[in-house]
Amino acid sequence: TITADVAVFAKLKELTLGNMGLDGELPKELPVSLEVLDISGYCYKPHKFTGGIPSEWGALTNLKELKMSNSGLDGPLPKVLPTSLEILDISGGDRYDGSDHHTFTGGIPPEWGALTNLKQLKMARCGLDGRVPKELANLTNLVELSLCGNQLRVPDGAPLDSDGDMDYDSREAVAAFQAC
Repeated sequence: TITADVAVFAKLKELTLGNMGLDGELPKELPVSLEVLDISGYCYKPHKFTGGIPSEWGALTNLKELKMSNSGLDGPLPKVLPTSLEILDISGGDRYDGSDHHTFTGGIPPEWGALTNLKQLKMARCGLDGRVPKELANLTNLVELSLCGNQLRVPDGAPLDSDGDMDYDSREAVAAFQAC
């Protein structure tokens, strides 16, 4: 469990707690100074958090990297995340090792189109459904986008990778997807 006590470290810039098999709810409060938060689980020691990403994290104005892959998260995605984010990785488990996937509900918030500093957006195997919001076209700095392994509707005319997935690993490929 990550306790709310972590918020007392007012000058903390990076918090990495990967591969520890953590569980429980995520704390609503974190140090505002935080720039990197990596609480990704891995196939041999995944996290089993309950609940989703706290909406209060939208106030972390210095946060540049948020990595939470393979962490057992569920519930709706928050509508507001820090606009300072450059990397957002909330992918579920690996498609080959059978690890737990996230079970987010409600689809991708259109408000995420305001995250214009994003360079990487990884949301593979998250249990997402619905349409891909057209507002993602606003993410002009995006060089990597992964939406594979979800039940999202493929936009008309969207290019797919060689596996038939919405998985793009270059600025040109992302731009071709955003143009749909």
